[in-house]
Amino acid sequence: MTHSENLLAQDRLWGSHYWQTREVISSAYANGPCLNISINTLYEYVEMQGDNFGLLVKNRAAGIKLGSALRKHITIAIQIVQAAMGKKSITGLYEEWQINASDIANIYSTYNRKISYSKINMYMQTHLRTTLAEAMEIINGDCKEAYEKGEIALKHVEEMSQYIMSKFM
Repeated sequence: MTHSENLLAQDRLWGSHYWQTREVISSAYANGPCLNISINTLYEYVEMQGDNFGLLVKNRAAGIKLGSALRKHITIAIQIVQAAMGKKSITGLYEEWQINASDIANIYSTYNRKISYSKINMYMQTHLRTTLAEAMEIINGDCKEAYEKGEIALKHVEEMSQYIMSKFM
């Protein structure tokens, strides 16, 4: 792949990350039979994100670190959804998710010095808030609000992806 193709792939993978996350939340809420397939597909996407990042920074270890951190990111998100559906506190899990988001920001900024840690961490923390807001509306059964929150979350992921991609050009 060329550098341009890798950039496009990374951007598409963040979009896929968003849509697969929404699928997992919806499947979990509906106790759908496709939940495990959705989770496995999402894990495949985050592994591809890591691999692609490794190619972009020409450092396979960086890609492995990012893939691992993103996998943990998804695992915590699933635990949050399950806890919220069970009417349990999500505070501790959310704090763990915030730490993980900061770890992801650190990986991005360490392996590409053009990426500001504070800026990418701000994007990651906002990603958590917007994703959680959408998930809670899905869990609460408010489809209109879930859609509106989902639009906000998607717009934010697109902005974050554009910021990341701009630092590789």
